[in-house]
Amino acid sequence: MVSPIPNALARQASHSMMQDFAHASAINKGILDIIGIDVPLIAVAKNNLERKERAFQQAITFLIFFMLAPLHATLLGRVFRKNLADPRLMRLSFDALTDATKGGFAKGVKQFYARSYGQAVPAKIAQLLSGKGGQGGEALRKNIIRQKTNLMWSDILVESILVSLIGPAKVAFGRWMTGKKGQFTGEMGLVKEATLDQIYAQEAQKTNKNDQFFKTILPMLVGLGLTTGLTSLIRHQFITKSLKVPGKTGAMATFTKILAKLTDYRYMESSPRLKNVPLMADGGMMILNICQDLGYLAAARSPREFREILIQRGVLEVAFWGSMPALMWASSRALAGRWGVKPGPTIYEVLRKSRIPRRLVPTVKRYLGKQYLIGFAATTAILSYVIHLTNEMTKDAVKQKAAEVEGHRPGQPLYNNGQPTTPSRQPIRGAY
Repeated sequence: MVSPIPNALARQASHSMMQDFAHASAINKGILDIIGIDVPLIAVAKNNLERKERAFQQAITFLIFFMLAPLHATLLGRVFRKNLADPRLMRLSFDALTDATKGGFAKGVKQFYARSYGQAVPAKIAQLLSGKGGQGGEALRKNIIRQKTNLMWSDILVESILVSLIGPAKVAFGRWMTGKKGQFTGEMGLVKEATLDQIYAQEAQKTNKNDQFFKTILPMLVGLGLTTGLTSLIRHQFITKSLKVPGKTGAMATFTKILAKLTDYRYMESSPRLKNVPLMADGGMMILNICQDLGYLAAARSPREFREILIQRGVLEVAFWGSMPALMWASSRALAGRWGVKPGPTIYEVLRKSRIPRRLVPTVKRYLGKQYLIGFAATTAILSYVIHLTNEMTKDAVKQKAAEVEGHRPGQPLYNNGQPTTPSRQPIRGAY
């Protein structure tokens, strides 16, 4: 799709670190996950054990989103790019791949080379587009679709497995520190150790131990199903006749076009080292969020921890996928009618759709960047408050449960005046 912004200006607008950060969902969500959730959790942890457990979780999240994800996406991208006549065509957008007519597809390819690399179509690609050995470019178009969906399937599946294991890894680390199997570190020290052991013993009688294995692999199976369904739908719809005619309408065709656009990979043009690294977009990130949150919930060691995770992750997802785009839309809408700005949910979309005079582009980018940072900071503040509330809910619930176990009479004050006691009389690694 051609940007209304002139080519030179479009390249200038796309080489913005703030814009790239807001547009790259994997990096954006990873930072919000760490800063918005884990940092407040560490700061207001209910005890030192939980604080170290959360720090361990933060380290794993950082490793997956900022090191392993770009690494395996780059390696997989190299594998599948080798199957293309020109490896750079892996960056051709799904918008350009929608039009299967000879002239329409060729036009999109020409614009891609001109705008991305400032050059004409290479002779080998031009020959394929002309119909010599390529059926008017249709064979080339189909091959690009296959390689892009192969990369998408492999990358999202690997990443979904990794994020599904963050929760179980955190639990394993907590068990290593405390020597307690299946006890939430955030509840240790809130009541007497013997009482807490009795609470967990009673709750263990209500659960089936064989269910834990299924709970562990469930997020991975969900990731496999969603990834396979997503890539199969895009490949089938883009290769069959339903999307061949420009402007073709129909519920499934429209849905697939939107889905493909949300899932297409993004590149950080502002970074020389990352501009060729395929970064996951919103569609893939949604699948990862589902698997990550399911992994956290499946690994919950008590009903109180399950409730904590459900509320905290629920607020995080609503904020990231709803509140922050809504704020950006409202901020850009405030400029609608001025300077040629058209509203959108991200800085990238606003600059892509708008006709902004060259001299005003830096001003608009600074304004939108500030609004994005304000939304990011507000989201972090809200999440911090929610974490404080869930901590208090857990403290009250544990003490109430302890009162029931110890047979306290109604109105009788809870032991120790609500003050924490030592988590364990046995030596615990990292407890002090």
